[in-house]
Amino acid sequence: MVDGPFTGFQANFSLNFGPTPPGITVAINVAGGELQECMDTGGSTVTISAETMLFGDAELASVEWTVDGVSAGSGDTITPFLEVGSHTVEALATTTTGESDTDLVIVTVTDTVAPDLEVAFVDGCSGVHVSQIERANVQWIVAHFIATDACDPNPVVSGVGGFSAQHGDLFKVQGNLNSVAMTTSELELGATATDVSGNTSSGSASLYITD
Repeated sequence: MVDGPFTGFQANFSLNFGPTPPGITVAINVAGGELQECMDTGGSTVTISAETMLFGDAELASVEWTVDGVSAGSGDTITPFLEVGSHTVEALATTTTGESDTDLVIVTVTDTVAPDLEVAFVDGCSGVHVSQIERANVQWIVAHFIATDACDPNPVVSGVGGFSAQHGDLFKVQGNLNSVAMTTSELELGATATDVSGNTSSGSASLYITD
C-alpha cells in the first residue's frame, strides 16, 4: 500500500498478457424452446443447434452429439425425433488442437392437446351429415363419431345415443326384431375421445325428426 499525497508523482504501468491461448465454448439452442408439444405420432422432430465461439487461433474440428447417452450425429445442427418425455441432449465441441467444451440441455416433449372429435348423425346411404329428417327415414341414420390426434393415432372414442323425454312418457319395445317405438321429435348423440396421454374432448349432435 502506498500512502500520499505525493506532489508531482505519476505512475506508469505496462501490462503484457501475451497472445490469447486457443480455446472454445459451445452453447446449445433448441428451436422453439426446451419444452416442445408433441406434433407427430408419439413425439416430435426437434431442431437443435450448437453455437460455438473460438478464441486465439483455435479452429473448429467437430461437434459431436448424444441424446440420452446415445450418439446422435455430428455437425452444427441435428434434428432428432424425440418421444414424449424428457431427453438429455449434449454437444461436445473440439478444436483441431484438442481443446474442447460441452453443453447439456434437457428437452421435454409433452402432449397437452386433446383429440379433435367429430360427432354427427349421418345418412347411411349418402354419407351426408343430417340434422333434420322425416320420421319414416330415421331407420337410415347412422351414429358417427370419429377422433383424430396428432400424437396418438388411435384415441379411444365412445358414444351414447338417446332421445328427449317428458315425465310420464311410455317407452315400449315391439316387433319381432325388438325395434323401439319412438315418439320423440329429437335425438341426441354424445361422444368422448381420450388420447394415450389422458387428454379428453367431447362433442354432441342433434337430429330433429319431422312427421
